Amino acid sequence: MERPPLPNFDRPPIAEVALSIQFKELTNFRVIHLGQLWDRFGRTEFPTTEEQQPVPRSMEYFGIPTPAVMPQLQLLNVPPMPRYLFLSENGSIVIQVQQDRFTVNWRKRSTEDEYPQFEAISKIFESYALKFAQFLKEKDLGLIQIDQAEVTYVNRIESTETPGHIEKIVSVFSGDYSDTFLHDPEEVQLSLRFAMRHEGHVVGRLYIDSRPVVSGDPNSPLNMVLFARGKPAGNDIKAALQFFAIGRAYIVSAFASVTSKQMHLTWGRIDNA
Repeated sequence: MERPPLPNFDRPPIAEVALSIQFKELTNFRVIHLGQLWDRFGRTEFPTTEEQQPVPRSMEYFGIPTPAVMPQLQLLNVPPMPRYLFLSENGSIVIQVQQDRFTVNWRKRSTEDEYPQFEAISKIFESYALKFAQFLKEKDLGLIQIDQAEVTYVNRIESTETPGHIEKIVSVFSGDYSDTFLHDPEEVQLSLRFAMRHEGHVVGRLYIDSRPVVSGDPNSPLNMVLFARGKPAGNDIKAALQFFAIGRAYIVSAFASVTSKQMHLTWGRIDNA
């Protein structure tokens, strides 16, 4: 059976998209290699770098109990390697590299910036992920063996609605109360989690988080983050790209499901739904 077209908006409220892979730790990839990697990516294309704390490892498990993680004391002979960011000239494209993760972000930097579409961001990811993999191979630093892939969409939703009345934005929130004791909350935050299925199999999880950008600010826009994570069918970049396509389809469809038809008109929905 032919799949229906994905929801499509002429003016989507997308502020950021990230495509990320997690893999077996590359212990031989160290700070001393970053200058050469920067040359490989292109210092002209990415003239600015930043240093951040590494993103912790995360895994999605299905069908088995997940024990609570207790704090662990680690004795390290060398300090942990940070996460390094390579930023394009206008800051809209960011490549993030750490010993067990590679990420490409597109960020909306001004109101004039147009969303370049998922396919373009995916091609950027593929290009630089392959450059990173080739660099590792040439320097004998290890192979990328992917165990998780992630797709993240950040939507910045402007609205004239008051903070406690988001039912005109979020379709799964009714705003109804069983009596008159409570009304007009200062703030509403929503979190949802769903299993992702593809061709009859569970392949990952979809997370949806909605909350004001600035807590306590009645004029703050709403941040709606949709995040898909799971294990690709293989452990290479091609398999990750296939998971990205599945995750993106879930995210776009879920965004249309959890937002109101009134907001769809505001964003110019054009797929005749």
